[in-house]
Amino acid sequence: MAASKTAQIRAVTTRIISQLQDGYLAGTPNAKANIAAFRRQANRHLGESPETWAVFSESLPADLVGKGENPSPAEKAIFTALTLYAVHQQSKTEPMHVPSQPPESGTFTAENGLGTAVRKMATITDTELFDSSLYRRFVSIVQSQTFEATVHHLRSMIQLLRTESIPLDYGLLAKDLYRFQFPDSKKSVQLSWARQLYRTESPTE
Repeated sequence: MAASKTAQIRAVTTRIISQLQDGYLAGTPNAKANIAAFRRQANRHLGESPETWAVFSESLPADLVGKGENPSPAEKAIFTALTLYAVHQQSKTEPMHVPSQPPESGTFTAENGLGTAVRKMATITDTELFDSSLYRRFVSIVQSQTFEATVHHLRSMIQLLRTESIPLDYGLLAKDLYRFQFPDSKKSVQLSWARQLYRTESPTE
């Protein structure tokens, strides 16, 4: 799988959501309407979402757009990330999309991904992580056999993160969702999420 495509998916998603988020937090009516539209599409197929077509389609490079009757894997990943972000940001006055920070020299810094967010939530809520419904929800996401099941379980997790105002890097999530659709790279995503969950910052070996 070309690294350039996954990087492009991450960059495009980050750009779209950052623009929406900046407008939403500034109280811009158009941005608020667009985020509400994406939130309403959280359970729906891309083709059933005319309210979001303009924002979504105008922002995608041609090589990420599907050619057949069904959305391309890139379209599915980006659209899903946008709808989940819209659920996450609802009624929040702080940003729920927070891009990962590059690691400092000599340290390991976990990306602001799904596993990192779940670990933060366990800490904030003083939850015994590995014997909790939170952990079981995380495992359900990781072990999902279909993209649709992954999104279903993710939506429930996002609602929990929203309750505690724990942000995600949605560009990274879109990249992960794209790679999750392919058997070879799905294992790498699962490993990445597990590392984020289990590992805290420590000196680089």
